[in-house]
Amino acid sequence: MNVTKVLLIALIASVSALLTLWVAGGLTTSGWYIPIVFLVIASVISDRIGLGSISEFLKSK
Repeated sequence: MNVTKVLLIALIASVSALLTLWVAGGLTTSGWYIPIVFLVIASVISDRIGLGSISEFLKSK
């Protein structure tokens, strides 16, 4: 199983949740980069331990 695929789905879900809260007016834009930073760090770790990389995920499409 490609862990990066799971991480990309989690990124999309978290960004959409942040945008929903921001549109509702209850959240500032100060933490918008946190899901992206998490994805980058988790993708590097996933690639290093052999669980899949972003390039493998994109090639599988």
